[in-house]
Amino acid sequence: MSDKVALLMFAGRNFSLPVERIRHILQEPVAYPLVRLCRGLAGVFLFAEEIVPLISADILSDLGPYKAGTNSFTIIYQSDYGVVGLPVESAVKIVDAVDGKFIAATYEEESVVASQFFEYLNFRYPVLDIDNLLTLLSI
Repeated sequence: MSDKVALLMFAGRNFSLPVERIRHILQEPVAYPLVRLCRGLAGVFLFAEEIVPLISADILSDLGPYKAGTNSFTIIYQSDYGVVGLPVESAVKIVDAVDGKFIAATYEEESVVASQFFEYLNFRYPVLDIDNLLTLLSI
């Protein structure tokens, strides 16, 4: 796992991501909606001459009600399937992985979103599993 972990807020919920897979952070790129995009994608935007799909907060709707706030940043994330954009309301902090610990989710806690947690200062941040989410979207 990564030496550093980003703690962030996506769709009104706290999550974590390994920093090693974050390629760049943008401030509000211009997104272009496309007709017939699958659920979970809000549109596309351009970054470094690439068309990048933008993940939508409704990708988390299966976990119950979500409260999407105003997105401040878009994380350019390198998934196993290519680059995607993840809009986040706030980046809480970037911390050293050794200052916390990774914990496997129990059967009851495991979801399509996270199979493990990063515990930092007695708070458990689900490690957002973007690759698994993209697999479910068949991207």
